[in-house]
Amino acid sequence: MEILSGTNSFSKIKNDIATNVVNVEDRNYELSLKSNKDFYENNGLIKLSGSIKLSSLNSNTKGISKKIFFRLRLKDKDDNYIDIPEGTILNIDGKDYLVKNGMIDFNALNDVNFSAINSDIDLSLDMKSVLPQDYLVPGDYSLVFEYLSGNSQHEILKLNTNLINSNDNFGLKVVANAIDDISDDKLKVIKSGTDVSRTIMLSFSNGSELSNMNIKVKAVERTAPFVYSKTKNTSNNIVISNNNITTGAKKEMTDSINVKFKGTLAKGTYRIVFELYDNAGNYKTSDYVNFIVN
Repeated sequence: MEILSGTNSFSKIKNDIATNVVNVEDRNYELSLKSNKDFYENNGLIKLSGSIKLSSLNSNTKGISKKIFFRLRLKDKDDNYIDIPEGTILNIDGKDYLVKNGMIDFNALNDVNFSAINSDIDLSLDMKSVLPQDYLVPGDYSLVFEYLSGNSQHEILKLNTNLINSNDNFGLKVVANAIDDISDDKLKVIKSGTDVSRTIMLSFSNGSELSNMNIKVKAVERTAPFVYSKTKNTSNNIVISNNNITTGAKKEMTDSINVKFKGTLAKGTYRIVFELYDNAGNYKTSDYVNFIVN
């Protein structure tokens, strides 16, 4: 991810209000944004953070805009403007802005006066509601931020990013390891009152462009028909040897974990769940093994 911070100075701007024309003295506008990701899915969420800075003006300056507006536009790898897909939502500090005519205008600051401003900003570009036929083609793009002044716009920042396929071609399968020729049905039955250990085998495959995925392992208890939840039983009486497995760059892998069911575990049905997440924390798929304590 290449991060570019731009600073533009707009001099002698004329602010037309009805029939009045007010000359506004020079002011510097600086927008800085950063991301710690190298790529994003083309139907996912882009998160950025940074700051907006405005230099000070003379206290007798007239015609100062109380609000600061920016425009977000999109360029392809050939530096041509393209439309931001319909359905994309820009969120700035908790407020949503929608696409209009292939771009998004948003209010970045309120209550602006002649004083210098240095304000933090959190921004997310959510493409999860974009229709599949409107997905952006995987490749390199630039997010272009423009400062809006009347009918004029001035590029203030250009941020390069890479979009990849959102191909959900993931495989995750877990089975209780058949040790000592114990049948599968009996293997999943645990005798209460004694400490019992079971090994669960994990198989993972990844046909997407994602890497460094995480497999989170947890124990839950059936608390109602078709309802499984974490309980005091699962927290205190089921010990999982590794509850966070990282895939790294591997496209296929196998692993095993040991699960210890303590003799103090109450009778009931328990589930060991394996959940796959991408490196941004988005859930992808899961599998599980049930055990019965009686």
